[in-house]
Amino acid sequence: MIRSSTLVLAVVLVVFARGAVADDDPRATAQQHIAKATVLHEQRHWRQALEELNTAYTLDPQPELLYATAQLHVALGDCPRAITFYPRHIDSNPTAA
Repeated sequence: MIRSSTLVLAVVLVVFARGAVADDDPRATAQQHIAKATVLHEQRHWRQALEELNTAYTLDPQPELLYATAQLHVALGDCPRAITFYPRHIDSNPTAA
């Protein structure tokens, strides 16, 4: 099983660097879900972390979240589902960061 804690942490740092501050800002709410996903991932609660990332992506569809979602599917042992997220990530033209 591939550990993706570094990846999820990197996603959190990228999102926080974007600097959304308003409570009613969807990006700020997405950041809260990503933070929850990070904690859940560290606790190895893959499914709950995936739910949080899905919510975050709905609020603020960032390419990095697609990759992190794929990694969580791998952690859950659902590689066929993970494979569907990698091309979406690439197609979204993610930044080098």
